[in-house]
Amino acid sequence: MNKTSHYKTPHGLFGRTIFHIVTRFRRNPTIKISDLQRGGAAVIDNLLDCGYLNVAQHATRLLHAAFPRLAFARNLCAIFERIPPMERPHSALKDDPTKDVQIVAKNSDVVALLFCGGNAIEAPIHPFRLGLPLPLIHRWLARLPASLIYLRDLNNVYFLNGVRTLGPSREASLTHLRRIIASLNARRIVCYGVSAGGFAALDFGLELGADAVLCMAGMTNISPEFNVYTMREKKSFALQSRFRDARLDMLEAYSNAARPPRVCLVYGQNNWDDRIQAEHMAGLSSVTLCAIENCEEHNVTVPAIIRGEFDGLLDWLVRASKERSFSQRHGDSAKPALVNDAPRC
Repeated sequence: MNKTSHYKTPHGLFGRTIFHIVTRFRRNPTIKISDLQRGGAAVIDNLLDCGYLNVAQHATRLLHAAFPRLAFARNLCAIFERIPPMERPHSALKDDPTKDVQIVAKNSDVVALLFCGGNAIEAPIHPFRLGLPLPLIHRWLARLPASLIYLRDLNNVYFLNGVRTLGPSREASLTHLRRIIASLNARRIVCYGVSAGGFAALDFGLELGADAVLCMAGMTNISPEFNVYTMREKKSFALQSRFRDARLDMLEAYSNAARPPRVCLVYGQNNWDDRIQAEHMAGLSSVTLCAIENCEEHNVTVPAIIRGEFDGLLDWLVRASKERSFSQRHGDSAKPALVNDAPRC
């Protein structure tokens, strides 16, 4: 392939764009670092969204070498250093951003429901992800001994109206999900959610009888009363007005549940909004809080991976709870539903 034809391919065009960005900023050092971050991040994010991970990795290294102080490139380089090898048949995911349901079926009795975050406050530029573009985060999730169901709420209402493809309401979506789970021969359900998807992971996990729920900076209470004076105040009023009968407080829901899932809430220690959301459920025996120290970011997936804590969190998610199984077999309602053995961050 000659140079001209190479640039006609999508990754060739992206690679050329990165080269022009780096060259431009080297020649003009007065350009703001924020402009560089937006330009470089947009190009590399598109590479990642399209699944061109190797090209994105090369582009990221070029960007980081030219501008070592650029946090985006530095963090992404660190993520690529920890990316699991592509050694399994399900290690690659071709994401279709227009789809709100994508299934990776495996020969397993475990199914993981993966609730993507929303947009606006949570992800204004690249919405409906799991902290990272799906083709990238899938390299970690593909290692789980579980079938995977990726879910997006394209209505951006914390999944309170369900998932469009699965039905016109939350109840219809739950019914459809139960059929899908049964078709996968799954006997155990775990839920994973990021940001707005964290609320849905808690909500759907409780409704479906999940064994465990892992939330990465997820919301636990989206009522207007709880979110007054926060950046989510306006949206919480809109949600309450639209979904008058919806349960908006997971503390109340989990407090009233006979056998709630074990829950791990991961959040940035220095992110006030996320911290109060996590601490809202701190009093429940089934809930463990996992604070990422010296972190003020909302997207805690990135520091969790860089600090080597993400694999342990995923292992906890899919690990069977012996205590829960024992109490269920013996029907001992006097004992806690489970002993929460979530890892400490």
